[in-house]
Amino acid sequence: MPAPFSKVNVQHHFDRWDALKEQIHTCYAERNPEVRQLVKEGVILFRQLLQDGGQMKEGEQSIDKLMPLNGEERLQFIEAQRHHHHAFIQLAALFEETEKKAARLTITERKRS
Repeated sequence: MPAPFSKVNVQHHFDRWDALKEQIHTCYAERNPEVRQLVKEGVILFRQLLQDGGQMKEGEQSIDKLMPLNGEERLQFIEAQRHHHHAFIQLAALFEETEKKAARLTITERKRS
């Protein structure tokens, strides 16, 4: 039986995002073209977060435990539109929703054990 999920195991991703989010925000404010690379790093960080969060079965397929609603479609938008501020807003929303979901899963799994 796998170990119960705990947000503590993925907290370092959220901490890293907090720092990266500030850099991205500053780059957008200064119209710095480096923002594309920083958003790309944010997407990579988000995918690592999902991978470290684990998977669960849903019907016949495995899905990431922490993936927010429409997460994959939103990630595709972000990757295609990295230079747009709306991509940053979506990425920030994905991290925020995922952090809440991680906290919810931690409480749920604690109650089960």
